[in-house]
Order: sequence, then structure tokens, then C-alpha cells
Amino acid sequence: MYGNKMDAKQTDKKGSREIKGVVCLALAVFLLLCLVSYHPQDPSFTRFVAVGKTIHNFTGHVGSYAADSLIRLLGLSSFLLPLIFLFCSFKYFLRPAFFINISRFLGFFFFALAFAGLMAAILKSGITIYGEALQAGGFIGALIVRLLLNYFNAAGTYIILILVFIVTLISMVEFSVVSVTERIFQFALNLITLCKNHLSSFVNFVMGSMEMERKPQLVIEENSSSLKKTKLKKIEQTHFNYTKITTDGKFQLPPFTLLEEAQPTDARVKRDNLITNSRILEKKLSDFGVEGRVTEVMPGPVITMYELEPGRA
Repeated sequence: MYGNKMDAKQTDKKGSREIKGVVCLALAVFLLLCLVSYHPQDPSFTRFVAVGKTIHNFTGHVGSYAADSLIRLLGLSSFLLPLIFLFCSFKYFLRPAFFINISRFLGFFFFALAFAGLMAAILKSGITIYGEALQAGGFIGALIVRLLLNYFNAAGTYIILILVFIVTLISMVEFSVVSVTERIFQFALNLITLCKNHLSSFVNFVMGSMEMERKPQLVIEENSSSLKKTKLKKIEQTHFNYTKITTDGKFQLPPFTLLEEAQPTDARVKRDNLITNSRILEKKLSDFGVEGRVTEVMPGPVITMYELEPGRA
């Protein structure tokens, strides 16, 4: 019995919250439409229009009267009202513990007044809508600024209005200045680090490109005498018949061709091998902390000389 009563009470509270949320949502949409479609030539408390004339406001006579009254009283601050009702609507739907008490109502009220005062102080020349000159903060915003200027001058007026604006914002939406400041600082720090990394990568790329352009080409000196392409004949072992005896009983001497210069052999070193060996030499030296590059290679018949240019360090 007691449990059924509790369930029924919770159901009634949930239904009441949803009704309040729907009402706030409808008010937000209605105010937004009437303010967005505001036209100074529509009928209002400050302007009489003959019956039968076309009304520009989306919400008819009621919307034109409401929009003109709000804009002339609060100026641009009147556009905060749809946002406030929309905020309350979502709170009713998403947070069961949300309710509008007197402190929260006063927070909304002073938030709108502070914003109207700031608009009146910042946009002193006002705004123009369809050729109609209006005050940016409305009549109430201009009155607040005029009263504050008489006692606090311009600097004090801005300080008070900003203070009231921030305090009421914190009370309404549980806004934390410290947490927002920390997030902004962290975002700025991450952005600076990202830009620094990209800039460093770009500079390294440019410096590497310039270094490659200045890098001298590897010069390989070739010995024309030893690397001359000649078709070599196959060397055959000369057979000497020392046991051959002439008819007169004497030995036959070896031929004079034995004293001729031997045919040159192909002692060439391939260019690719020399370049590969040069790179291996640079790598090995770099492993021991010696920076440099091979600029010239002079192959010889037995010993190949590599000319090394030390690095800047």
C-alpha cells in the first residue's frame, strides 16, 4: 500500500516535470519566432496600424506586441529569453531534481539585466532594424548604464556589469570559471605544442633538402690503363719439351716468346661496388661518432683510396 503510494507520487512528479518541460519548450519556440520575425511597422503598443494591414510577424498580433515590447525594453538581451526557456526545458526533461526557485529566478532576471546593460554600454550608438533606430540594451539597459555612470564612471560600470553577468551565469548553469580557464589554457598549450612540432618538422625537411642539394657528388677516378676494355685471350700454359734433342745431339732452347710481356688482366672495380663500400664506410664511422662523407674514390690495382670529408662537428 505504502509502496504503491510512493510509485504513484513519483509518477505524478515525473508527469509534472514533463509538462513543465513542454511548456518551457513551447515558450522558447514562440519567443524565438516572434523576436526573429520582428518588424517595426507591425502593430504594437508604440505604433498603431490600420485594420487589415499585413503583419510581418510569424506569430501574429500577439507576437508583434510581445516582440516590440521586449526589444524596446531589453534590446538584444530579449533574445536571451528563448535560450533561458530552452535551458529550463532540457533541465526538466533530463534532471529530475531540477526546479525553479526564487534564487534561480532572480539569477535569470539579473542575468538578463546585466547583459542588457553591457549591450547598452558597448553599443552606445544603438542598432537599426528595418530603418528603425533602437537602443542595443533597450530602455532598461540604458537606464541601468546611466545610473551606474553617475556613481562609478565608465570603468566601475563595466566592472559591476561583468561581475553580475558572471555571478548570475555561475548560479544558473553551474558554470565554473576556474575549470573553463584550465581548459582554455590546456587547449592553448596543446595548440602551441602542435604548431611547434609541425614547424620543427617543416624546418628539418627544408634543411635536409638544402643539405642534399649541397652534398657533393661522389667522384671515382678510373685508371684508364688498367680499366681499358680489351678483349683478353685465354692464357694457356706453354709446354716445353726439355727432352727434345736435335739431330746433332744438342738440347733445344726455350722460345723467345717466354720473355714477352704478359697479357693485362681485367682488374677493374665496378662503380656500384665502390659506391656501396663508400656508404658502408660512412655508416661505420657514424656508429663510432665520426661524422663525414666520402667525396672521392681512387681505385688502384691493389689498394683503393677513399677520400673522406669530415662533418661540421
